[in-house]
Amino acid sequence: MKKRSPDKKASSALQTEKFRPMKSGLHILIADDMAENARLIAARLKQHGHTSVMVPNGREAVALANENHFDLIFMDVQMPGMNGLKATRTIREGGTKKSGRFTPIVGLTACVGPSERMKCHRAGMDDVVEKPIDFHQLFQVIAKHTPSRGQGPTHQGSCPVEHTLHQVSDLDTNSALSTWGDASLLLSSIRRFATRFRATPGLMKSHLELKEFSRLKRKIHAMKGVAGNLSLTPIYTLCLQIDESLNQKTEDALLPLIEKLEAQLDRLNQELPIQPHTSPATKPHDPTGVPMQDRPKIVAIDDELGNLEILRQILKKEYDLTFATSGQEGITAVQRHKPDLILLDVVMPEMSGHDICRALKADLRSRAIPIIFVTAMGDESNEALGFELGAADYITKPFNTAVLKARIATHLALYAQNRALDTLVRKRTDELNNTRLEIIQRLGRASEYKDDETGLHIIRMSHYTRILAEAMGFGPAEVNRIFHAAPMHDIGKIGIPDHILLKPTALSEEEWKIMKRHPEIGAEILGDNPSPLFQTARSIAMTHHERWNGKGYPFGLSKEEIPIEGRIVALADVFDALTSQRPYKKAWPLAQALEYIQSQAGHLLDPQIVPLFMENLDAITRIMKQFSDPHRELDKTSEDQIYKTISFHKEKTTNTSESPPDTE
Repeated sequence: MKKRSPDKKASSALQTEKFRPMKSGLHILIADDMAENARLIAARLKQHGHTSVMVPNGREAVALANENHFDLIFMDVQMPGMNGLKATRTIREGGTKKSGRFTPIVGLTACVGPSERMKCHRAGMDDVVEKPIDFHQLFQVIAKHTPSRGQGPTHQGSCPVEHTLHQVSDLDTNSALSTWGDASLLLSSIRRFATRFRATPGLMKSHLELKEFSRLKRKIHAMKGVAGNLSLTPIYTLCLQIDESLNQKTEDALLPLIEKLEAQLDRLNQELPIQPHTSPATKPHDPTGVPMQDRPKIVAIDDELGNLEILRQILKKEYDLTFATSGQEGITAVQRHKPDLILLDVVMPEMSGHDICRALKADLRSRAIPIIFVTAMGDESNEALGFELGAADYITKPFNTAVLKARIATHLALYAQNRALDTLVRKRTDELNNTRLEIIQRLGRASEYKDDETGLHIIRMSHYTRILAEAMGFGPAEVNRIFHAAPMHDIGKIGIPDHILLKPTALSEEEWKIMKRHPEIGAEILGDNPSPLFQTARSIAMTHHERWNGKGYPFGLSKEEIPIEGRIVALADVFDALTSQRPYKKAWPLAQALEYIQSQAGHLLDPQIVPLFMENLDAITRIMKQFSDPHRELDKTSEDQIYKTISFHKEKTTNTSESPPDTE
């Protein structure tokens, strides 16, 4: 079959490329819309004897992969037009072309996590490498997927990289090497910087002429941060002066400074070799001996890959690092990796560092994680805003390695102490709450032993209140509080003489006055403990005999004057009292008890709670049967008869709108 020529829209560089791989090396396709990333990878591959072809988007990658043989393809996941995932799927599907269908494809992405890896593998990628590129990992991946040829030859007897670095007049070589540690990687990063920003002064002049000061400030901010991290001191100083002139609005000083910056960048590009010959970087020895899974986790968010690379070099020996180049990627990385600390750039496109900080502090999952702003800005108002939003600290660029490490170590230690303290407080709080709960339950049982030897009344009644509280839409905390406090409703009976409490006949007027004191006695027993559980229990003890129509005791409260917990317990208590056998009465049949409950809606009982009670009869009768008293007459009723009674009363509740008669 005759081969179709590549798309006419492909770049001229691609059209003239000779696709003849070296005999001993690999022929690799690199698809990345960031040219400096592709060039850096290509340069490192060349050191190992491999040849590379670079394309800026997925569409051109598909065209070349279908027409030519490559041993490996590096595919950036995020690219304009056709992204890496779609390009990979297109190559794998192949159509009538088979050249790239079985070629290993490795994804390049700034945010590597389980979901991102899953997307890449589903698209047909064989592996994923995280950006900024760790070249030790990259060459491991190459060797893994091209085992017979992946290593390639290395250059012997090449010129020392340090000698080349010393020829760069704008570079503080000793400072840079002490920070980066890897001379070849430093040189590659400087070359990438020089290439990327070479045309920037010309653009800055255009912005100045059009008075587009905000765009000018963004460009100088990006250059300033990377130049500082690379120890390109003269360029960094000029960036500072331009930034200061912008802040002070001294426009006359800007053009001369921009022209000086342009001259510095031109000289930097002239001093750098076209292609450095360096030996491959090796993975640094880890002096800590701490496994990666046990290291503190840090997420660094910055739109400048150069800044992320310097952070990697400084921190990679001691921390488990994750990088993101945009706000949304950063938020996703924080949620996925749950780091111990976040390093966050302030000035970024689309979503600023302040916006990211707001989002992270508004999320309960990330609210407590310390955030350190890393920025070239020295404006005090921005620092104040960062602290107002909840940031833990500020670190200015260029990085001072000792200061950066010290600040990170300090805030990680504080975060660890805070988490340990929170754990201790939660443990002690749980112990205290459990103790209070046990006191409540035992006091409740003590009160019931006066007139209920089994204590099953408070168990049934507590479960009824839980069902009603849930039906009213209370949250789990409120439901549990009412459920555990309900057993205390009759604690005041401890203060009532037995000859009155256990009297099998009707009470006299004087005896009834004494009996009606038990709510106040209960409130006195519980006291004014500030615990929410005790406060709820006290309210229930005081108000569970108040009635909707104001004819209850001890205060004669009516309607919403009665606390909601008191109204819930009142209904549960009345129902259980009717269906239970007591010294002075036999248990009512279920049908008669339900008839009475319905008749008292809007009279003795809250008219909004009674319908909820009737709607949940299935759950209520299950509790009634599960915790029934041994001598309970209701238990003699067949289960069929109970459910017939429930169905009858549910239907009656639904179909009638008449008010029940007023009964006392």
